[in-house]
Amino acid sequence: MRGEIRHSGEADHFVLCAGAGRAYEVRISAGSIPNVRLTAFDPRGAQRSSVRTDYLRRAASTILHSWHPGPFLLAVEGQGRGAYRLSVVESDYRDDHGDRAESATEITTGESVEGVIGPDRDVDFFKFLAVRGQFYTMSLSVAQNVHEPLTLRLQSIDGTELCGQRTLRTIHWAATENGYAYVSVSELRDEHDWTYNLTLEQSGPYDGHGDCASNATRITVDETVRASYETRGVDFFKFRADAGQAYQINLNRYCCSSVRIRNDRFDVVAHLTGLESATTRFEAWRSGDYFIEVDKNRARSYELTLSRSNYEDDHGDDFASASELQFGQSISGDIGTGSDRDLFEFQGQAGRAYKLNLDLEPGTETTVEIWDPNDTRVVFEFRERGYEPIVFEAPTTGKYHVSLSEDVFLLGGAYSLTLETYDFQDDHGDNVETAGWIEPGSTIEGVLETSSDVDYFKFRANQGQSFTFGAAGKGFGVVTVRDADGTWLAGPRASGSEDYYVESRYLWSGFQIGIDGLWQADATDIYYLRVTTSNPNLAKTWPYQIRFEESEYVDDHGDDFGGATVVEAQQKVEGVSVGARDFDFFRFDADGGKRYCLTLSDDAEWMDGYPPHWKNTEALAYLLGPDRDFIRAFKSQLEYLLGSGGNSLDTVEIETAVLDVEFPGSYYIAVTAWNGRAHYTLEISEGDC
Repeated sequence: MRGEIRHSGEADHFVLCAGAGRAYEVRISAGSIPNVRLTAFDPRGAQRSSVRTDYLRRAASTILHSWHPGPFLLAVEGQGRGAYRLSVVESDYRDDHGDRAESATEITTGESVEGVIGPDRDVDFFKFLAVRGQFYTMSLSVAQNVHEPLTLRLQSIDGTELCGQRTLRTIHWAATENGYAYVSVSELRDEHDWTYNLTLEQSGPYDGHGDCASNATRITVDETVRASYETRGVDFFKFRADAGQAYQINLNRYCCSSVRIRNDRFDVVAHLTGLESATTRFEAWRSGDYFIEVDKNRARSYELTLSRSNYEDDHGDDFASASELQFGQSISGDIGTGSDRDLFEFQGQAGRAYKLNLDLEPGTETTVEIWDPNDTRVVFEFRERGYEPIVFEAPTTGKYHVSLSEDVFLLGGAYSLTLETYDFQDDHGDNVETAGWIEPGSTIEGVLETSSDVDYFKFRANQGQSFTFGAAGKGFGVVTVRDADGTWLAGPRASGSEDYYVESRYLWSGFQIGIDGLWQADATDIYYLRVTTSNPNLAKTWPYQIRFEESEYVDDHGDDFGGATVVEAQQKVEGVSVGARDFDFFRFDADGGKRYCLTLSDDAEWMDGYPPHWKNTEALAYLLGPDRDFIRAFKSQLEYLLGSGGNSLDTVEIETAVLDVEFPGSYYIAVTAWNGRAHYTLEISEGDC
């Protein structure tokens, strides 16, 4: 069946009348539309599958299983305008296990069952009769022996999670009541058909503690739990906490394991780990049940004690209760719990630079945040002992706030904090008006005194003259080429800030790395090198060295349709692209009713002692029709092959795009570099690929 999308976002709907116990293959072909999404809903209205075509895959299909007779709703939505083809054929594929709890395959303890997770969101359900107080282990092995392609989920008939909250290949679970429990096997990512074995065992010895949040063992304050065991996995404990009360958890064990404290939303609020013993504190922000999760995978026994703590917060936790931070004054404090946050405030002046000295006790790490008067965060850093001071420039005048809290590893502790004004002499101009002159062949040294500092340098270039630029030796400078208006011309940048020839959704990479930049002047004029930090979120001083040299590079192919290089069938042509803005255009005349193979390869040769792709990156190609509309994109692929010497790696880079021509005319190919510089070969041939 043919259809047509008249405007982007339009959806066509179809009904498939399915018979009981049958399978159907539904296929969508995009034609000339950039991408089309096919979504299938079962008779109950639940989404069963969603696939789409794109610039790499012009057709996609899904398998629908109909356990009961009824209508499936098929929705076809296009991003762009054009024709598509939808087809439905009955498939001989048969699902081996039911995809709902109601149609689950029953298994018993001691049994191992084989299954296959088929195409497009297949789920296999199993059920077993659980006995209260018994300990069960469900384990999943995959025939392909790959890392985590499938996951297990344990639930009741109504879908309530019995043991989960994370990706699992093994579940240890103690039944809290008699009745059926349901195990499902599903795919973490749509990639392949996976063959697996599911084994159910009644395991032991049961250590008497819950293994999931749903059956956690309840304990009380000042209670000590001692456990020794042979089973692996985790033990869960549950206790009632009062809002505003601090609690302390002490852990002693043999070997090494870790403990996480979670709130009723299962967020981690504290963490402790160590070889023999460890202690952590946390403060309950609200009353309710909290969980202690003991990872016992590498321990033989442990002793856990929960108690109230007499910890008292030394500084306010919010802006309203922030402590005053005076210049030159040292303030001490302690991030004493997983939920503790110490706030300080000071008066900042626009354009003034400040230095924050933070001294931490050994083994602790702290998250530092600084907020301006508009409650905009201007600094966000993880800090540990020995780091340089935090240097930042105030964007506006008003009250600033400094926040200290435990980092993502929950390793807070005692600290001392000092704030000073930071007076410095800027070494280079911050704009085109104050830029200093540089000559090709020079190495520039400088310092970015704050994270917001920018250094400018100017040089004269003639039309067609090429230059290389980049970091030299140690340093953290990021270099870009700009014109007098500050417009980006070359170098690292985030996608979206400048125009691409092809829309950004067709690009694989959103960031051009380009440590070694290469740029060619379009006109004789004065241009500028702009140096910034490689990470503006880290507030410190950044020394840098910049290399700037003239290059012998000459653009080898035209940059637009009018300057496209003509290529004949069975012809191979080489080219070099020096970044996302350097497009090499090619034109070839195609006959109707013929098939053409477009092959893009990346030589990936060793250059200047660097391995492949350190200097020569992958190439991207965009195929455009006679009306200059985008058809598809393809790129060189990377594959490592053992070298002839047996101890080195050669690289083969190739991808072939197939073009079946319906209407004769001139077609175009635009080739560019993914990152930096790409030396490529493009070949066009007729016939089967």
